[in-house]
Amino acid sequence: VIMCTGVMTTSDNLKIALEAGAVDYVRKPIDKIELIARIKSMILLVNSLKDVEEKKQIILKQENEIIQNKLDKKNRELTSYALLLSKKENEIILIIEKINKIFKTTTDKKIKKIIRELIIELQQNSAQNPWDEFKKHFEEVHIDFFQNLSQKFPALTQNDLKICAFIRLNMVTKEISLFTKQSIKTLEMTRYRIRKKLNLSPEDSLYNFLTKF
Repeated sequence: VIMCTGVMTTSDNLKIALEAGAVDYVRKPIDKIELIARIKSMILLVNSLKDVEEKKQIILKQENEIIQNKLDKKNRELTSYALLLSKKENEIILIIEKINKIFKTTTDKKIKKIIRELIIELQQNSAQNPWDEFKKHFEEVHIDFFQNLSQKFPALTQNDLKICAFIRLNMVTKEISLFTKQSIKTLEMTRYRIRKKLNLSPEDSLYNFLTKF
């Protein structure tokens, strides 16, 4: 807005006009050339500001895309890590089962002693909770995820929070089942209960909701 003022307009009057939204003023009698120049200057200024804002938005969008790509990469790494831990756990269990069969068939006491010690060592490795190890890495990427989620929704159990973490990584039910040793049916019921506790409608995406935490 360019304000056209009277000859006797005071500074207080100009201040009020400028505060109301005017960005410039010309005094009467108005010079046509001066008015056109002022208008062109304002148009150039507005266009320049728009250009700066558009460039800022483009840079901001690019920065957000870079951040999101990095986060997606870390989430994929976490998913692979979870499946690797699960595979390692299953392999140890299978090895113990095979060694147990050998233990039952041999009569050599020395061999039995060695096998027994080996089984104990494997069982100790298997007893280490893969969830604790996974959780540590998860929280390095998604800081305060569990704390923020449990504070806002205290009805969530520890198992619920665990499943929420896997869903946050966009893991499918089959992958979650491999890690948690829970059946597909059990996990589907857990997801249903989680949705109810989070007050989500059937149209709401559980994954999208969890990305906010």
